[in-house]
Amino acid sequence: MTAAPDSLGLGAAAARAPERAELALLAVQDAALPSAEESTAVLVVGNGSAGLVARLVEAVARPRATVPIIACTDATLPAWVGAASLVVVLDHGERVDASCALVDAAHACGATVLATGPAGSVLDHVASTGGTAIAIDTGTTVARAAGAALCTAPLVLLDRLGFLPGIEPDIDDAIRRLHRRRDALGEAGTGARSLARRIGRTIPFVIGAGAIGGAAAEWWKLRCNADAKIPAVASAMPEAAFADAAGWGQHGDVTRQVATAVLLRHAAEPADAAAALDAYVPLLEESLAEVLVVEAEGDSPLAQLFDLLQLGDAVGLELAWREKLDPGPAPALTQLLG
Repeated sequence: MTAAPDSLGLGAAAARAPERAELALLAVQDAALPSAEESTAVLVVGNGSAGLVARLVEAVARPRATVPIIACTDATLPAWVGAASLVVVLDHGERVDASCALVDAAHACGATVLATGPAGSVLDHVASTGGTAIAIDTGTTVARAAGAALCTAPLVLLDRLGFLPGIEPDIDDAIRRLHRRRDALGEAGTGARSLARRIGRTIPFVIGAGAIGGAAAEWWKLRCNADAKIPAVASAMPEAAFADAAGWGQHGDVTRQVATAVLLRHAAEPADAAAALDAYVPLLEESLAEVLVVEAEGDSPLAQLFDLLQLGDAVGLELAWREKLDPGPAPALTQLLG
């Protein structure tokens, strides 16, 4: 059998995700951290794939953080950032100049700045300007293949600083879930390959419920776009009920041929979001080729999020390999993000 094309080793990176998340946890646990007790808000900054990770961190933090934890993904420092702010920079080599400029702006405002990611120019810049840089080894040069490690590091960091109290057991559970999902994906005919086959050449509409489901849906969209080079749509309930649902009133003869819904379900769905998604299913079944339901596994919301992320990684790879495409190179991303 001809080996699947994979010039940048995304398949190997996916297989190593649990171990890389463990290494990220250990790196942050061992790092010396500045005092941040006076911080009244946390800004989590990321560009490109790291920007999506910043939104994942915000989704996890929202129900349990002791101060507001807000994602910033447009390289623009909010006006409220000041001496009582903690700025956490997530980096994996995307839009380096923009990240460095935001670091400079944060320092000028008197904010405390920390950065996590592979050793390189952004972390060097943070350290040179008086911030704290924590290097993690993600084992890949491709940012989107490092989601688990990039997400683990800031969560451990925020736990150590006291802004996410009690999340450490959930982080441990999430990494165990990565191991279990990785092992399950190695079994013939399991999970990702079947989902990719059923999506086929249709456009996936990936829908989640609540902050965690919506963040996971955006991650699936990224992997479909960048790995398989196909269009994809991500949305979250209940917000989608106020706009997307109205869009299925016309062109059903077209959408039933070209689009498939993928519902990402998880145990932490807010009641209103879960009810809205349940009510949405009949409309999707009438309007699209198929409705696929993915049930997250894990004992905590974070574990279920990591489970969905890892399955999304695998589906993106399988969609590429079904078409004999190399999932690694993404020239459009290189052109736009540098």
